[in-house]
Amino acid sequence: MTRRTGEVLSIVASYTSSATMRKRVCLAATLLLTLSVPAQSQIATAAVVAPGTRLRLTPILGPQQLGRFDSQTAAELQLRVACTSGCDRLVRMPWSDLRQVEARVRGPVSPMRIAVGALIGGVGTYLVLRGAQSMSDCKGEVTCPNIAFESQAPKLTLAGSLLGAVVGRMSSRHRWETVWVADSTARPR
Repeated sequence: MTRRTGEVLSIVASYTSSATMRKRVCLAATLLLTLSVPAQSQIATAAVVAPGTRLRLTPILGPQQLGRFDSQTAAELQLRVACTSGCDRLVRMPWSDLRQVEARVRGPVSPMRIAVGALIGGVGTYLVLRGAQSMSDCKGEVTCPNIAFESQAPKLTLAGSLLGAVVGRMSSRHRWETVWVADSTARPR
């Protein structure tokens, strides 16, 4: 090791070993981990548009158009637009005529919707079982269907809760997400 390299290493070692430097590094790491939020542009450039995805095109001139993505080239975007008679027609829109392209995507899964669905499913199943049990005429007999209701009620209520949770998970909202803006060079993939 040369004398110069040794001096540089000793300076770096003394600088990084100081308590102040460690505090600064810890503070910076904490801030990066807790405050980092993805920007909208990062999400939009990562968007992959599959054939059949609903698109909303905003041209430079004229009204917005809704359709389903068909394909694209370097010069134009092709989408299928529904006709009033039930057919699909292919529309070709040059990239130079577009201001913005948005895709319809499903929003994030909401834990609150899952919890509410599970609660509604469980309570609804329990109420149905209690109603069916109250319609039975027998009181405490061994062959009575009430015994079957009482023994299977927890399992059926759990099944109702799980079904409600699945329905709650599947009922997330859709939103429009920008996948291309006129000033950007990247085209949607």
